[in-house]
Amino acid sequence: RVPDIAEVSYSIYAEAKDAAGARKLVDDSMKTIHAFLKESGVDDKDIKTTGYTLNPKYEWKQTSKSVPCAYGYSCPPVEGKNVLVGYEVTQSVDVRIRKIDNAGLILGGLSDKGATNVSGLTFKVDNEDSIKEKAREDAITQAKDKAEKLAKELGVTLVRITAFNEGGNYPIYNYAREDMMVKTMSAGAMAPESANIPVGENKFVSNVTITYEVR
Repeated sequence: RVPDIAEVSYSIYAEAKDAAGARKLVDDSMKTIHAFLKESGVDDKDIKTTGYTLNPKYEWKQTSKSVPCAYGYSCPPVEGKNVLVGYEVTQSVDVRIRKIDNAGLILGGLSDKGATNVSGLTFKVDNEDSIKEKAREDAITQAKDKAEKLAKELGVTLVRITAFNEGGNYPIYNYAREDMMVKTMSAGAMAPESANIPVGENKFVSNVTITYEVR
């Protein structure tokens, strides 16, 4: 199946001398990116925070002077301590893009709007369950056809199914059907530039084994 949605992850990192300042820097960037995503057609339900960390930041400060070492003798240890110099905040967000033609625009715009890390652009099929079910149905049909053909060749009769096992049902990223033309705004550019992002095709596989009693 050709994917109809895209997913991308981004995070924002900031540091400041106090926790409130670090949080504010991240919050301000998040508001800017959220407004950009809304303008790009992303719904609130498709913007999900997946992580938020606030940590103190320390630096090692030497409190005693280093003493030159005489040859053959051990140097005295340099005394020091960890000093709190500020706080750092990281917030991570997953975004689901249902208007897949906007994927390139959003991918380029995230960094321009303040994201410090953008990763994990993947293309998926929204309703995977129905596709997996269809793959299973096709696999069962093929297995039954093979069983009937084999029974005829062996001169036996299929009595009943005694066991069934299913495996697979996983997507395989196969090949690109064609390039998806999207528009992306590079930093400092006056007009959008065209970018080619292959959407590709996801292949769903279902492997089934049917055991028959014969006579």
